[in-house]
Amino acid sequence: MKNLIFLVGTIFLLVAMSCEKERLLSQSSEKDWQKIDLQAGYIGDLKKIISLDDEVIVFSQAACWASKDLKHWEERAIPDRDLTPDYSDGPFPVLFQGKMYINGKDGLYYSNDAGQSWISGFKTQIEVVAADENWLYIFQAHGSYRSSDGICFQPLVGLDNIIRPVLRKPNIYLTFGKAEEGKVVLSGIWNTGMEYEFTSHDAGLTWQSSSTLLVNDVVSDVKVLNNHSGFYFIATGPIEINKKGGIFWSAEKLDNDYYYAGESEEKGIIVKNNFESTFVFPEKIRELKVIGSKLFAVGDKGALYVYE
Repeated sequence: MKNLIFLVGTIFLLVAMSCEKERLLSQSSEKDWQKIDLQAGYIGDLKKIISLDDEVIVFSQAACWASKDLKHWEERAIPDRDLTPDYSDGPFPVLFQGKMYINGKDGLYYSNDAGQSWISGFKTQIEVVAADENWLYIFQAHGSYRSSDGICFQPLVGLDNIIRPVLRKPNIYLTFGKAEEGKVVLSGIWNTGMEYEFTSHDAGLTWQSSSTLLVNDVVSDVKVLNNHSGFYFIATGPIEINKKGGIFWSAEKLDNDYYYAGESEEKGIIVKNNFESTFVFPEKIRELKVIGSKLFAVGDKGALYVYE
């Protein structure tokens, strides 16, 4: 009888845990989100979204789409790129002094007309581009630079002096970079499996490094991190999250609430604060972006989601 009671109790516990997991992933639905298909029948891995000249522009690895009303979309070409592994956040379109910059296969390109045409700029292999209101940064495995005008670049000697002593082999990727008010965060992965974060608090003059989980996104001092297992949601900052179930790729702040986006069990997921609310999507969510009063979510199967 005791064995029977123990067996029943164990089954009840497993069912309860299963129900709790299901409840977590279906706590909320997409009813607060509007799905937007950029192009009929298009299925592609969307990566980034920016806003320029009253247009919303969404990027995949090989093209971008622009719209003023979120209903009519125009496909535009982007410079050819060396496609990077799945864990990279590339391409890296950024806005700097009214122009749009992006990393191409043979250097830095910029556009004066929101991506309708591109002009070749700085000629060097570029893995990551970042920018804030004062500086444009370009990072690559064998030297990194910054520019105050997008034309003349100076080397980031402090960063190069840190990176160069690290064992370098062909398969090295700088995978993420973000600049905000003079603070710069860069991360990369070596084929040895080591991951590094490089941080500057003085617009790239001096740098600190640490071995860490791969940084995927940074916003308002919040970081989301990737341990490559796909089993843990990890975020650091005002809200600390370390929870089994999936992985975060991006973070955003809207109306004093933090939103984290990523994937769980091959589906997309967005959570508000520390799982206060949960939204599940049919595709992985690669990036969040606040534009105006709207929160945009970029899916990896070719759709855009808008939350108001």
